[in-house]
Amino acid sequence: MTNFIVPDKHAKALDVMSSAENYNNWIYQKITPYVGDTILEIGCGIGNFTKFLIKKKELTCVDMIEECISKSRRKFSNSDNINYICGDFLDEKVLNSLPQNKYDTIICLNVLEHIEKDFDALKKMFYLLKKGGNLILIVPALQQIYGSLDEALGHVRRYDRNSLKQHLKSVGFKMTALEYFNSIGIFGWYINGRVLKKKNLSLLQTLLYDKIFIPVLSRIESFLSPSFGMSLLAVSKKE
Repeated sequence: MTNFIVPDKHAKALDVMSSAENYNNWIYQKITPYVGDTILEIGCGIGNFTKFLIKKKELTCVDMIEECISKSRRKFSNSDNINYICGDFLDEKVLNSLPQNKYDTIICLNVLEHIEKDFDALKKMFYLLKKGGNLILIVPALQQIYGSLDEALGHVRRYDRNSLKQHLKSVGFKMTALEYFNSIGIFGWYINGRVLKKKNLSLLQTLLYDKIFIPVLSRIESFLSPSFGMSLLAVSKKE
C-alpha cells in the first residue's frame, strides 16, 4: 500500500486542527450515536479525537507517524485502556497484531483520502470489524475543490456520496448514514487551495472559522442537511 502523507505537513496540520475545539466537538456529536466500547482508531494522529474516546472500555490507536503517537501517548499517559501501534495500517505486521472480529467500532477520520488503494483498506477494515459493528468514516468531499492544500497534505483524492457509497457496498457494508457537512467551508478551501494556491492551513483562519462560523453552522445543519459540503460522513455496518 502507498500512503501519501508528508509527516511534517501532516503533524503541523493536526496541531492547527487541535485548536478547533468547536469543530472537533461537532464531529464527535455527529458520530457518538454509532460509537461502541471496543474501538479501533485508524490514524489517531496526536489524539484530537482520541480524547473523546478514552472513557470507553478498550481503545486501540494506530498511526504511522511516530511523532504523533508519542504526542498522543503523553497526552493520555494516565489512561490504561489505550493500546498504541505505530505503523502502516495495511502493513502485514500491523494487521497481524490486530485481532479479527474484535472491534465493535472502527473510526477512520480524514485518513482514507491519503491511501492510494482505498478499496483494499476498506476490505481490511471489514475483516477486522465484528459482526454488527460500525465503521465510521469522515473524508474530504468534492473533487472539484481539490487544490494545493490537498496536494500539500497528501490527499490522493476527495470523495462524493456515490463513489464512497459504492466502495462501501462493494466491500460488503450496509449503509447506515451518509451525509455532507460543513457546507460553508467549501468556499474557504477553494479560495485558499485553488485561487491563492496556499500549502499550509492558517491557524488564524482556522480559529476564526471555528469560533465564529462553526457554532452557527452546526445548528443549521443539524436540522437542514446540506446537499454539498467540505466533508462527508459515512457510517456503515458489517452484517
